[in-house]
Amino acid sequence: MRQRNKQINIRVTEKDRTKILKLTAKSECKSLTDYVLDKALNKEIIQYDLHE
Repeated sequence: MRQRNKQINIRVTEKDRTKILKLTAKSECKSLTDYVLDKALNKEIIQYDLHE
């Protein structure tokens, strides 16, 4: 059985999609899923207070 059996869907602009796909191709990741998971789970999260 596959371990990754849940989906998360996001909406992006065509420009964002193109940039993400180019970055994925340049990376050592085997797939878009691997690339997005790496960025989401292994990078520092920066929070901004937009209510100031």
